[in-house]
Amino acid sequence: VVQAGAPEVVGTAPLDRPVRWVHVADVPDMSNLLQGGELVLTTGQALTDDAVGVRYLQGLADAGAAGLFV
Repeated sequence: VVQAGAPEVVGTAPLDRPVRWVHVADVPDMSNLLQGGELVLTTGQALTDDAVGVRYLQGLADAGAAGLFV
């Protein structure tokens, strides 16, 4: 199913970062819930607005998320 969606890897971060935990969430800001090393799974609802999306992605990066899967 994932392959049928033609997934893309976007970004320049190394792909060998360890994943400590996986969170499924669709809230506009979950950075305060992360401790670092998490892979976040989301439908991307927070990314539909440019300004909110930038804050969302920056919050994940600042919290040390290992990656984001949309």
